[in-house]
Amino acid sequence: MHGAALAGYAQSLLDAFPDLKLELVGSAEASNGAIAAPWLLFGTHRGELMGNAPTGKKAVLPGCDFLVVSNGRIDSVKGFFDPADLMAQLGLEARE
Repeated sequence: MHGAALAGYAQSLLDAFPDLKLELVGSAEASNGAIAAPWLLFGTHRGELMGNAPTGKKAVLPGCDFLVVSNGRIDSVKGFFDPADLMAQLGLEARE
């Protein structure tokens, strides 16, 4: 994910979880500028999320971002988490 796509994704998370807190729980850097950054996301579902109305439920979601950095700038970010875990915590069914 790059630039505008990353910004749009971040905004959609903030819209769905206005009290969003992202806690970095570690990191590891490789010699080629790649960084693994595991995290926990905390938030209350108060806005639309993947076509689902707000539930008001709290969620704690583990995940990890993998970043590529060069010349002090982030070139790309790939994030991983389990959407089914998030949907289950919110009492929602995953949509295809």
